[in-house]
Amino acid sequence: MTQDEKLKVYRAQVANLRMLDQAWVQQVRSINQLLVKDQKTAVDLASRQLALLYCAYAECAFSKVIHTPYGFSSPHILQIKKAILDAGITAGWHKALDLGLRRIVTKRENKEISDIRKKVQGIIKHYIEGPSVLRNKIAHGQWAMALNRQNDKVNCELTRELDAINVVTLTRWRDASQRLAAILELLIESPNRAFRPSYYFEIQKHAEALKASEGWSIERRVAQLKLKRSFAKQVSHIVPGEA
Repeated sequence: MTQDEKLKVYRAQVANLRMLDQAWVQQVRSINQLLVKDQKTAVDLASRQLALLYCAYAECAFSKVIHTPYGFSSPHILQIKKAILDAGITAGWHKALDLGLRRIVTKRENKEISDIRKKVQGIIKHYIEGPSVLRNKIAHGQWAMALNRQNDKVNCELTRELDAINVVTLTRWRDASQRLAAILELLIESPNRAFRPSYYFEIQKHAEALKASEGWSIERRVAQLKLKRSFAKQVSHIVPGEA
């Protein structure tokens, strides 16, 4: 793959991400309207569609990252794609992290590199590996009940996770995947000048965002949406000149 070919793929994925962003906003808006109306079945269906959008977004963002101009060499990109073919998208993220960390100039893998590896691997496991399993179930038509790998029994644990999917959880996943992609892109583009000084700041932002999202819940979201709708109705009924 030449530099020009990588650049074309990169630009294509930028365009794809832009459309996926638009699709996300539209789908979340639809879910919000359904939540206010207490249409549970419709909310469940729309949430599964949003889950597919999330996984599409994460995969597209990852492709954009590994094709970052002046980043990975063609042989390294091929290694990442082979890892995906052999063991799935999660393996690709781990391979990209491994190859990216090798770009940091150091005499040996010291505590700093080990710490970076451990923290980023944890983010990948939580926000890429877990959701990708559910995505595969949804993509294969298992919208109500998840089956095991052999498709000969019901997987009760995954079914519970599938049933618990909602717009709040998916928004948290997407925010985390965006930060993960930003960390990897920084590592790939400028491992020594930009990444090392900025890494802990990016991880701190991730930790702060997680803490801020601890109070998020679907119940709280519904209450806020209904309050907002009620206020809007009250304002709309005010006769001009009486306010």
